[in-house]
Amino acid sequence: MACVNGFASEMKAIAEAARKYPQTVIPFGRLQLDDPAALDQIQAFQQAGFQGVKIHSPEKDYDDPAYFPIYERAQQRPMILLMHTGINFRGPPAGKPSRASFARMRPSFLSTIARAFPRLTIIGAHFGNPWYDEAAEAARWDPNLYFDVTGSTLLKKQGNLRIFLDYLWWRPEVASPHTPKAGGHAFEKLLFGTDEDPLNLADNIARYRRMLDACEVPAASQARVLGETAARLLGISPR
Repeated sequence: MACVNGFASEMKAIAEAARKYPQTVIPFGRLQLDDPAALDQIQAFQQAGFQGVKIHSPEKDYDDPAYFPIYERAQQRPMILLMHTGINFRGPPAGKPSRASFARMRPSFLSTIARAFPRLTIIGAHFGNPWYDEAAEAARWDPNLYFDVTGSTLLKKQGNLRIFLDYLWWRPEVASPHTPKAGGHAFEKLLFGTDEDPLNLADNIARYRRMLDACEVPAASQARVLGETAARLLGISPR
């Protein structure tokens, strides 16, 4: 299974691929929040049966009220919002200069959105790199907010993988007013994902497993991280 995303101009091709290969392709749109047509595009993706949208590079903070009508439209027929967080790869210069900045994509902004739109599921890509503490704390109290650890993080931290215990520190078995009563193991706020070539899938899975094993995450929680939670959010059966 893979979530395949594209802009409105690619919607027809993605929808056709999902129709032909329903066991392989889960359709997601790709949305620019500052596009004047963003509201109409959300509605078009919903009507085409897309499960969610990928959002990247806003010109204002993610939780700026100017974007709330877009989130409200997404919540009307609840979608998954996959939102880039943290540092952004810079490709070769092309076209007009961008006013987007990774400062606009801090993980704390996703908590504002999660609380204002509780029927939305929000996934922050890249665990807020480099704002890992902020990402974990944003997810701790918001049941509809998750993060993946795609990108460079598991390479950057490979010499000290137990550092994730400092970020994801709470446990349901430890009675504390600082632990969500309905929450599970802290690591269950993470989802597996990869933003690399599919040929690197085995390496990506191995990185996740090394991190989870280093942090002594229970097997049941590891299974949720590696697929069960994503399957539940997408409404599909895990293989």
